[in-house]
Amino acid sequence: MQEQAETVVIQSIALHEEAVMLQMHLQAHEIRSELEGEYAVGNDPVLGNINGGIRLKVQVEDADEARACIQEFYQARKEEELRKKKICPTCGEEECFVLEQPTWHTLLSILTLGLFASLFPFYRYHCPECEHRWN
Repeated sequence: MQEQAETVVIQSIALHEEAVMLQMHLQAHEIRSELEGEYAVGNDPVLGNINGGIRLKVQVEDADEARACIQEFYQARKEEELRKKKICPTCGEEECFVLEQPTWHTLLSILTLGLFASLFPFYRYHCPECEHRWN
């Protein structure tokens, strides 16, 4: 008869998608893991609050390495979110937004001006604080 290795819960997660991403990240680092309670939360997300969410379990001997991998996962995710966030280069305002340009405007300028249109700046971002626009 096979003896099952002792497992320990290293993370409790509310969202099913996040739990699966963490499990895949651990598998990429060759750490075996299992999700406990994933079907209940996957079928009805409200149950995640009742039963403590999805529990990510690993073997006891892999627990420290798994915690380091999870910390690395969340750090990379945070850095990616900061990279996506656009900050104004002149005043430092963080609530800048993307300017949506109509495609007909771009198409018309390329058709009429040809490559000369690439010399004109098409601004992508706008700062509501200082009204600065930049690419």
